[in-house]
Amino acid sequence: MKVNKVNLLEFIINSSRFEVPVFQRRYRWGEKQLKQLWEDIEGFVRNKGELHHFFGIVVHIERDFNDLTEFKTHYLIDGQQRLLSISILLAVLSDVSGSQNLRQNFLYNRVNNDFYPKIKLNKEDYEDYNILLNEKREIFEKQENPIFKAYKFFFDEIKNSKIKEKDILLALKRFELVDILLEKGVDNPQLIFDSLNSTGLELNRIEQIKNYFLMGLPPIQQTAVYYEYWKPMEDTFNIT
Repeated sequence: MKVNKVNLLEFIINSSRFEVPVFQRRYRWGEKQLKQLWEDIEGFVRNKGELHHFFGIVVHIERDFNDLTEFKTHYLIDGQQRLLSISILLAVLSDVSGSQNLRQNFLYNRVNNDFYPKIKLNKEDYEDYNILLNEKREIFEKQENPIFKAYKFFFDEIKNSKIKEKDILLALKRFELVDILLEKGVDNPQLIFDSLNSTGLELNRIEQIKNYFLMGLPPIQQTAVYYEYWKPMEDTFNIT
């Protein structure tokens, strides 16, 4: 594996594409986690002498095949909740400031004249995130799922605070990540994921079993097995 300390915004803007595997849970950050992130940002704005803030760990591994040949796709093993929360915040900043450059630089990869989201979520979150990216506020303002709630949270905090958008970006520029790139055929994603799951939102037993079962399969089989066998069980027993 390759381990590097990286700047959060530089990591996002220079990344190719991250795909959330089917065994990963949906976006789950709630008010507690979002409030902590916002308070960290506020603290940096107030204390300009503070140099860096450790934002967490991102673990990923290159996918065996790429549906977009112009850039590589990496499976996001750990760090989905953090990266998606920052992406939602950047979408809010783009809307509040009216800057399309924020969206194009931090939320999309450009291939010729087409734009593709930097994060490809699992099927359950994919549509909601695309609605947000496409700025269809008349739709998601009426919804109550975690992605839209996160957008509303950041939107309200920015509107109700005296912090300028540029100061939020300056604060985020001092956020740092530990970037862990796994080597295919050498590193065991399941073992590494389990060892890192002591932080953040703890997985319940069902999520742990799903991860253990699906992560050991080749990526194409993961998708097929999940939607043919596991997803029907989740639907039957109302597991989310």
